[in-house]
Amino acid sequence: KSTLVEFMDGLAPDYLVGPTIAVYFLSLKFHRSKPDYLAHRIKSLGTGYRARILLCVVDLEHPEEQLAAVTLQAFHAEISLLLAWSHWEAASYLETFHRHQNK
Repeated sequence: KSTLVEFMDGLAPDYLVGPTIAVYFLSLKFHRSKPDYLAHRIKSLGTGYRARILLCVVDLEHPEEQLAAVTLQAFHAEISLLLAWSHWEAASYLETFHRHQNK
């Protein structure tokens, strides 16, 4: 709603919240169909950010198996995992990150 969006080619994370916070977006449905995708994305991100966040939409009826795999990958990569139960909630988190980026 109130957050400006700017598209940039060659950006490793899906979203930048200020210059030092990287956010990756993942849906559990997508993770179920392409389980190697997240590991590849995490590797491409590197460690050049103060905070790295994986914003994951839980869009499966029975998410336990996929959620366990995503949680382990985030833990081992030292990435904060934030779960959203809808795309609207995920967007709300991004807006909140943007509003509080300098705090």
